[in-house]
Amino acid sequence: MGAIPARAGVATWDGLSAHPDAELFRLIDGAREADARLKAAEAACDEAGKRTENVPAPQALIVTEEDTRLWKLNVGDLFDGSHIDLMGKRQTHRRSSEHPLNFSSILADAPYIATLDEKDRATLQLMAARETREDQLIAARDQWQAARRLAQERSAETAAEERQEQLYNERGDACDRIARKRALTLSGLLAKLAFVAPDFEHFELEEELEGGTSEVILTSIAVDFNSLKPALAAV
Repeated sequence: MGAIPARAGVATWDGLSAHPDAELFRLIDGAREADARLKAAEAACDEAGKRTENVPAPQALIVTEEDTRLWKLNVGDLFDGSHIDLMGKRQTHRRSSEHPLNFSSILADAPYIATLDEKDRATLQLMAARETREDQLIAARDQWQAARRLAQERSAETAAEERQEQLYNERGDACDRIARKRALTLSGLLAKLAFVAPDFEHFELEEELEGGTSEVILTSIAVDFNSLKPALAAV
């Protein structure tokens, strides 16, 4: 049972080149090294984030009294990003139409407005006001995001995030190779289990398990392995 790794991130399979699962052991070591690089990159990204200058939201993105007439919002709140995203989709659709038309231009059509009753005219005025305010909000949010991106570039946070994403993908690829490599011996099977078991160190079986039948059992096996690891290492 000597194939249970003793130290994460260190080559633990030296001298086992003739073992039937030697290639699997090498893949596991490679994945551990990839995981260590990712953790270092995450720490570097956190540090870069702390250096990034805080760019406050512009006043244009703060809900005003007038905005509460257009939407059900609270004065002084920051407009929600998802709300502005929806505004952006409407703006894109409006501007990409074969015959672009907005409520303001309809409102400027005096002969047509004269045919509307007071209620319809008020609705049209409200929609035109919303449209104008949406354009202001989209422009203000775009400028704010550009300023924040510039601050992130100056602090190297952008580069750190790109590095983190690259290493995240590398670790995923390394884990995928392990998953696709069949264990040929019990030692290889336990080595696979030892690799994933740390993800379940703080997991309690009393918690409600989620997933299909197989995933639930695999979770239980990983938790059991953590409990039995000292005994297995002694075998």
